[in-house]
Amino acid sequence: MASKPKQALAVLYRVAPFAAERWDPARASRDDRKDRGACADEVEGLDLRDRHAVGGRYGAAERARKSLHTIQDAIEALRAEGRKISKSEVSRRTGMSRTTVDKYWHSALSD
Repeated sequence: MASKPKQALAVLYRVAPFAAERWDPARASRDDRKDRGACADEVEGLDLRDRHAVGGRYGAAERARKSLHTIQDAIEALRAEGRKISKSEVSRRTGMSRTTVDKYWHSALSD
């Protein structure tokens, strides 16, 4: 960035307001006041590795839920339009890979 000061300034002008608006010093503290978010009850008293595992499982479940919901919405939209419902069409409509659509296909159709 030293060789491109104008570019560095442009980035700074974008990042500074963003950081100032969203910065929460309480989240950066290393004491017991830190908010553990959705998994607060589950991570109480766990070491770092176990907390990360809990957070990973939670994040994976959230992504799976969102994927399933997106696929269900695409299927409903195709039905409403009177179009053929296929895994390929759902994949195109959602922007998800065909593998992801395959993974949630039966669950999406059964709900």
